[in-house]
Amino acid sequence: MQFTLDDHKRLLESINDVQESLDDAGNTGRIFERLLDIFLEVTRSDCGFVGTAHRLEKASYTLHLQAVSSREGCRAAIDSMADWCAKGLRHPVPDAAGSDLRFSGEPMVVNNPGDIFASDRLQAQHGSLSSFMALPVHSGGELVGLVGVALLDNSYSEDSVEFLRPLLKLCGGTFDEKTRPGHIAGISEQELLEEKLRSKDLVLEQILHQLPVGVFCKDINDDFRYTMYNRKCEELFGTVAENPLGKTDFEFLPDDMAHQYRKQDIEIIRAGEIFHDPDQRIESRDGEISYVQILKTCVHDSNGEPSLIVGTAEDITRQRQFEHDLRLSRDEAQQANEAKSDFLSRMSHELRTPLNAILGFGQLLEMRNENLTETQREGIAQILASGGHLLDLIEDVLDFSRIESGHMTLNLERVSSNEVLRRCVSMVEAFAESNGIRMNFPSGDIPDVVADSRRLQQVLVNLMTNAIKYNKPEGTVEILITRQSGSTVRIKIADTGLGISAEDQLRLFEPFERLGKTNITVEGTGIGLSICKKLTEMMGGEIGFESDLGVGSAFWIDLHGADSSMAIESRGSGANFMRQAVSLKGIRILYVEDHLASIKLMSEIVQKIPKCDFKVATNALDGVALARSAAPDLILMDINLPGLQGFDAFEMLQNDERTRNIPVIALSATADEASIERARLAGFKDFLCKPLYLDQLFRAIGSVYS
Repeated sequence: MQFTLDDHKRLLESINDVQESLDDAGNTGRIFERLLDIFLEVTRSDCGFVGTAHRLEKASYTLHLQAVSSREGCRAAIDSMADWCAKGLRHPVPDAAGSDLRFSGEPMVVNNPGDIFASDRLQAQHGSLSSFMALPVHSGGELVGLVGVALLDNSYSEDSVEFLRPLLKLCGGTFDEKTRPGHIAGISEQELLEEKLRSKDLVLEQILHQLPVGVFCKDINDDFRYTMYNRKCEELFGTVAENPLGKTDFEFLPDDMAHQYRKQDIEIIRAGEIFHDPDQRIESRDGEISYVQILKTCVHDSNGEPSLIVGTAEDITRQRQFEHDLRLSRDEAQQANEAKSDFLSRMSHELRTPLNAILGFGQLLEMRNENLTETQREGIAQILASGGHLLDLIEDVLDFSRIESGHMTLNLERVSSNEVLRRCVSMVEAFAESNGIRMNFPSGDIPDVVADSRRLQQVLVNLMTNAIKYNKPEGTVEILITRQSGSTVRIKIADTGLGISAEDQLRLFEPFERLGKTNITVEGTGIGLSICKKLTEMMGGEIGFESDLGVGSAFWIDLHGADSSMAIESRGSGANFMRQAVSLKGIRILYVEDHLASIKLMSEIVQKIPKCDFKVATNALDGVALARSAAPDLILMDINLPGLQGFDAFEMLQNDERTRNIPVIALSATADEASIERARLAGFKDFLCKPLYLDQLFRAIGSVYS
């Protein structure tokens, strides 16, 4: 049993109770019962006794029990302990034939009662106790009583006796003055009062020494000598051997530290404020470094004069180490995050560049609509749809990073559910056919919703793809759209597949969780549903599912229905491209680009512009030179150029009055927000991300050219 600060407080309160008992002239038996209750409470014991001791001869005493308290079933054990103590008081030295340990009248803690008794009735009856403590009570050097306490399932610590000594010392007067017939204690009221005060001081001192923080006190009027310096202070400052009480800082601390403390103390007196050193470094004699937080203040006497410097010292070494480790972990995490972002940015750039050619030439082929067969048109549509989906997959990885970092932004508007669903079905129907899965499209009224068109498509394609991947051969995927309560619209994707177990359902939306599908031939990263959930919630909706193992699953998303007054966003058409191209007749364009496929694509695109003067530079320096000599109406500049970067070339153009007023549109396969913001602040007229959509490109050129 370890004694805490609360125990010390309880001890101090108990001393007050004992003092009240001393002043009580009532029934003596009640006094002893109260004393026993106090000892049981302070020691957190289960049972015990209080007895008075009367001298028989030189070193022999008889014990008379005055109060006994025990739990049901252990009274016999307590009586046996009292008998054992009484036997020891009557016969302090055991018989030659005896092998048991006798109670000698000194304080004793017995944590294994069975180990010290001989084979008599005590051996049989002690068994319900796990620990016992015998506490003699003295008055004027004479044994006057005995307190015994016991635990049923715990043990007393080594410092228990020392902890109780002030209480025992004060109890001596109670035993002596109140209960021993014919004996006069010979102690005056003044002496008793002084004894009480000494006991209180002793308890206070013990409490201070038990505190987990250092406590010190200096007498200002005695050259700042220490009047209190508890054990924790000695431990923190490595001054155990010096015994600082009655000394100044200069007598046991290094000179630099002593001068520092004296200067602080004088300033505390002058300013009248609490001094706080949050992080003092201390080096021990063996070179060990620790850190201490110190608080000091000035205490004034009854006349208002500075009297004491009182302070505390708290060891913050572990806290400081924790903060240091936390900073290292944060820095490492930040570096890892920056490395991840750099990798994702480079990966995005490398994948977007070839996609620019695929989607760009696909759009050019789509514009030659009058020369295409139906099969060719369908094939081009698949190229564009699949290329767009591949672009979305690239974005998935970036999206997950953006969502986790809180940098994802959406454009919520009225979206045609019918258009988005048909686009999604066209993207997955080839995959469905190859797996023998039939797709059932909804019929009837299909209400529009409030969403981000691209993010809604991303969610639905993911759900449809999962419904195909985890379906049974010759199964079906049913697409349902219904109006729920209020303005909510539910889009449901149901399959006839394997279903999901109750255990797996709990982890369904966790990132990178494939639910035991790692050993089957189903592709996937495990982040799809996690992204779907976050995107749906960001669109103000909710995602859920129903599943029966062996029957199938149905995933649904609930979104807000769109108001009829909201306009529907459209990507445009080939006819729009041609009208925009004609409006740019005669424009002079300089294209600065090093990727040959991108140059070929742009050359094909600008051919749609009547009488367009189109020039190309494959590096930044040639581009700047050509801008100075040709004076184009517009410059399209790739940001990621070999050697001199696009931002550097733009700065050169801005510093030359011949090219300063030529509008420049930035093009890049790096679609991170930092690059877009940097281009905006630098002064680029627009920033277009590859792969390019023709309507987007012509709108940007038209806006600048006009």
